[in-house]
Amino acid sequence: MHRKLIFFFLLICTITYSQHTDRFKQFTSSIKPIDSVVIHEKFSNGKTKETGLIKTYEYGDYYYDLYSGKLTKYYRSGELKSVEEFDSFGYLLSSQQYDYDGFPYCNNKTLEIDTNAKSLSDFFESEEHLSITIYFKKYRLSLIPGKWFLLEEGKTINGEMIGQWKRYNKDGSIKEVTEY
Repeated sequence: MHRKLIFFFLLICTITYSQHTDRFKQFTSSIKPIDSVVIHEKFSNGKTKETGLIKTYEYGDYYYDLYSGKLTKYYRSGELKSVEEFDSFGYLLSSQQYDYDGFPYCNNKTLEIDTNAKSLSDFFESEEHLSITIYFKKYRLSLIPGKWFLLEEGKTINGEMIGQWKRYNKDGSIKEVTEY
């Protein structure tokens, strides 16, 4: 039984951080957090605003506080606003955003995180060394109440659209395909 649990745990860890390239993993393998803080912020009305975890890293004379793991945000009313998953260094792995009625309208999944940083200073003090590829999906509310449809989808690298992006009509048919 214990072997099955260990295998399952290792499988989950591999899947969770499979977005990192070997170069990124090798560069960051020696970087360890010095502290972590559980976040549980509330609105003035007493409802939860945000829950998650922040890890603190020390490099030189500076401390870096970075989101890590699952971060959940809520609207003032208490409804779910977003669920985001971060790696140990604060880079977004996935994100699901919701409207006030609880319907998802945006979905992001990080496909690859790479770095060409030459030093820890470069890594912590700038993001110019990073290459982050994200698959993006955006939804729009249809004319039928409570129904959403896929509006567009495609990839970005460091926020710039790449490859083939598709836009859809309300009936799900492809409206246009654009190459970037």
